[in-house]
Amino acid sequence: MPCFRFIVHSLNFEAIHSPRLLFWRRVPLPARIKGLEEEFLKGINVHSPESRDSCVETIEFLRKTPIEWVRIHPIPSRRLRIKGPSGISHLDSIEKFAEAGFNLVIPIEVGVKENVGVINAARLRSFVDESYGDSFKAVKQIETRIGKYNRRIIYGVENEIDTKEWILQSLPSVAWRETPLSWLELSVNKDLKFKRLGHILKGIKEASPNSLTMVNFEADDPAEDWNSQTSFILAAQTVFSKMGFLEKDARQRMNNYRLDVAEAMRRLKNIDIIGLDNYPNYFTKIPPRGQNIGRKVNHIAHVTKKPVINIEFGYTREGAKMNPLEIRSDNPTAPQVLSAEDLQKQFFLNALSSIENSSSQGTFPWVLFLDPAHYYKPKEENGFSLLKIGSNRIFDPVPALDLYLNWLDAIETEEDRIRLDKGEISQNPPRIEKIESQPSSETEDQVNS
Repeated sequence: MPCFRFIVHSLNFEAIHSPRLLFWRRVPLPARIKGLEEEFLKGINVHSPESRDSCVETIEFLRKTPIEWVRIHPIPSRRLRIKGPSGISHLDSIEKFAEAGFNLVIPIEVGVKENVGVINAARLRSFVDESYGDSFKAVKQIETRIGKYNRRIIYGVENEIDTKEWILQSLPSVAWRETPLSWLELSVNKDLKFKRLGHILKGIKEASPNSLTMVNFEADDPAEDWNSQTSFILAAQTVFSKMGFLEKDARQRMNNYRLDVAEAMRRLKNIDIIGLDNYPNYFTKIPPRGQNIGRKVNHIAHVTKKPVINIEFGYTREGAKMNPLEIRSDNPTAPQVLSAEDLQKQFFLNALSSIENSSSQGTFPWVLFLDPAHYYKPKEENGFSLLKIGSNRIFDPVPALDLYLNWLDAIETEEDRIRLDKGEISQNPPRIEKIESQPSSETEDQVNS
């Protein structure tokens, strides 16, 4: 295999300042979240096992930030009472976050094996039918525990319900869901898929009639990140098609998440919010992308007339080996090598700048931290942590998280604009530093070729 040297042109790492107030809502919203019309959801994803086992430390850290919403994922909603080494259960940790004042996003009935077990052919039909009862029970348990805290909560209906994701997540190299043939059937058989999703939605709504609900989609089509893994995915589609497992319609949906969004809006009623997940650099690390995330939000919000939030986005520092970057710059003080943390920070700058000028009503980066003692599959999953855990379990934010928290701190709503005009609040000095290092189109052409 040939060895490439990536050359990044004209990178300027001089820090510049932005205005203190990034007045939220520069773009009109086709729709607003019911009951949260004037709010921008300042959120973060916390990984469920760590949120339980390091609950106190996580809350202590988040209390010092502008973050107001926490998405706990993938929560084992069928096993909420299972306790960790510290004696705290998942249900306990949910209550502790609510008690600490955080609003919550809780995905229900996510099909990972730690929650639903192994789904084989013999169990497939009963698994679909039992999704209603298990969803109802989980939401009732959560509502009973946190109702007294008067926090706002959004329930997710499963997770990443676009056709390609359940199939990819069941492959042996990932193995989040088992077994592959069962999840293939659940993905491509639209009637079976939406029967299960309808059961989950019904269980949520009957257990908590006034709650908000969300479905989310992985909004990166395979062709957007072309490499050897993408080639494998497309080859697998061909094999599945020839074996009779994948009809033409399903193959089209695997390569265009927008078709899944349209089908979900047609089949699922009472969905309040659409969440989009974006990992444009999951396999290919250079150049850092993210500039198109806001455009995708605008498109989905326009065609569905639903409020859209960025429920997952991130850049992993693990994965394919990268050669050192040779940087050509007119600035002699610019760094000569870009680290993985530099690239991650640049992705966040690209993504947040794009989201800031979109109709998104909330942001939830993936993920606050993962326990370094655990190894997650595939290897890329281990590089998303936005906190490093130092000695004595002291949390140390990576540069991308610092950027995100400062960005959140600078977002204010229309109400703040009015208060500022009246002199009720003052505009603080600028606090946000941005990295201005957009790779040139020539660079992207070199890398993509």
